[in-house]
Amino acid sequence: MRNKTWKIIGLFLLLSGIIACSSSKPVQKQTVQEIINQKINSAEEKKQANLDISHEAFLRALMLEQKGEHSMALEFLAHASKADPKNRYLAFQVAMKVAETGDYKMALAIAENAKKLPGPEKKSQLSLLASMYMQNRMVDSAKVYFKKTIEQDERDYLVLYEYSILLETIKKYDELIRIYDILLPQINYGKSILNKQIDLLTAAGKDSALIDLMEEAYNAHGETDYLRTKADLLIKNKRYDEALELADRFLTVSKKDTTGILIRSRALVLQGQLNEALDYLKIAYFKEKIPSAMMLNFIALIELDLKMVDSAKVHLKMLTENKTFAAPAHADLSSLARADGDTLTAIAEIEKAAALDPENYIANKAYLYYLYGRFDDAYVIYDSLLGYWSSWQPTPELLKKAKTSTAVAKMKINANKKHQLVQTMYANALLYEAYLLEKGKKDSLTIQKARNSRTQAGLFLESLIIADSNNVTALFDLAANYERVGMYEKSIEAFNSLLKKDPKNHQALNYLGYTLVDLNRSVKEVELGASLIDSALKYLPKDPAYLDSKAWALYRQGNFKEAFRIMELILSIESKDFDDLVFWEHFAAIAKKLGLEQKALDAYNKILQIDPNHVETQKNTKPNQ
Repeated sequence: MRNKTWKIIGLFLLLSGIIACSSSKPVQKQTVQEIINQKINSAEEKKQANLDISHEAFLRALMLEQKGEHSMALEFLAHASKADPKNRYLAFQVAMKVAETGDYKMALAIAENAKKLPGPEKKSQLSLLASMYMQNRMVDSAKVYFKKTIEQDERDYLVLYEYSILLETIKKYDELIRIYDILLPQINYGKSILNKQIDLLTAAGKDSALIDLMEEAYNAHGETDYLRTKADLLIKNKRYDEALELADRFLTVSKKDTTGILIRSRALVLQGQLNEALDYLKIAYFKEKIPSAMMLNFIALIELDLKMVDSAKVHLKMLTENKTFAAPAHADLSSLARADGDTLTAIAEIEKAAALDPENYIANKAYLYYLYGRFDDAYVIYDSLLGYWSSWQPTPELLKKAKTSTAVAKMKINANKKHQLVQTMYANALLYEAYLLEKGKKDSLTIQKARNSRTQAGLFLESLIIADSNNVTALFDLAANYERVGMYEKSIEAFNSLLKKDPKNHQALNYLGYTLVDLNRSVKEVELGASLIDSALKYLPKDPAYLDSKAWALYRQGNFKEAFRIMELILSIESKDFDDLVFWEHFAAIAKKLGLEQKALDAYNKILQIDPNHVETQKNTKPNQ
């Protein structure tokens, strides 16, 4: 280039000398067109000279880059671009080199100018813009250019990976799932991205996509855990034929493959073929002697479903010798003993389960304690659990495993839920104790103890509602508890709050309706109560408790005949040994209003059988001799 440039300069000097020597000759005038042509030629020559300079600078930049002299290479690239300012390629090359220095702000400014220059949009240019927008936290623009880049070429896994980082940061999970779906085959289902995609699809509930992914993961890694997960998903989604085909894949390799046998058994059970599944498992376990505790556990569970209790007990006792299944086996034996009315065995078995696996069965142990009247023993357990979960903090080991702040937050949320669950169980125990006390002696000490239990239960329930205002179950229990301790306004307020959240809650409709009717404070309030009871009956028209509320509302409104008809209807629905104290109190009052003395007397006698110390009934009659 230098030789050419010197030739141009030399020619220029030579022409100047010739003109000077012949200055004595007359100068001819130039036409306008000649002047224009001269200027055009001059501009073209200048442009060519700039292009030559640009080309030379670009070549020097490449040479310097190869030598590792990146700063000098960048300077020459900048000279090249300055000499050829409309060259889109050179401008983007400069932007790219500036980006490599870490000056992302400057790189973006250069790239934004470069994208305005004429020329085709190349993938490398689009990806640079996407990356620079991302580095400068211009999320929307970054997303636009990442999408443009991927539209041009879905095979660029580096672009896909960078885009995935952006999407993960801004939590655009639907788009992230799509990008991982494109990226994973290109990186042979690398486990880091694979596990993230599995978590995303699981959270999104996209089971069909997960099923396909598990197959691809198995093909890439050859790990049967992926096929087991696929089987679980197929069964969950009732794709039983496909699950059976998958079981056959395992069994083709080995007829004694436990995974294949269990997949087939589960599919058969969920299709309602319990006997077939049981026979199949018994042959595998007892005849072919495949040593699988999981299979024996499955056999016991199917037998329980088929009401083959004695056989199930035998197999559950066998499972108590297995470390993995011992705790749940003891818990199942406890349930069976409870169903048989064997209190001692029920408690002994649940104590064994809790000793082996306290995290899962200590609460069951407390439940059984209070169910059988050992309230103090239950409360000791609940107090311990409350203390643990109320002050729970992740250990250093858990923090190490968690890795992210999101995972730690999830653990804390889970601990808070456990704390609320313990409060719920504690409240239920206290309410049950109060119920039993109220059914028993009516001395002042018992009455006070029952009230104390309800007061403490109320505190737990109020705490639960503060933690979660949409906890309808706790709100119902609190409203009912207020009514039982005579705090009627608070009870009505709580029920109204519940019905705003859940207008179709027929239990609340009936309870509030009955309360208003029973209080009998005004005609208007009784009418409101009656309408609420009618609403409850729309959901359960033959429910004895709701019908009793309806009869009592009719009694308060003076419609004694219709009230009595409903009471007799309840007796036709219930057994002869119907021992609901409130029902017989209502029956006696309605019969008495109608002058049905013998019916009223029979009802009074029934009341005294249930509660010999019933004060109101003792005033009206004496028990039969």
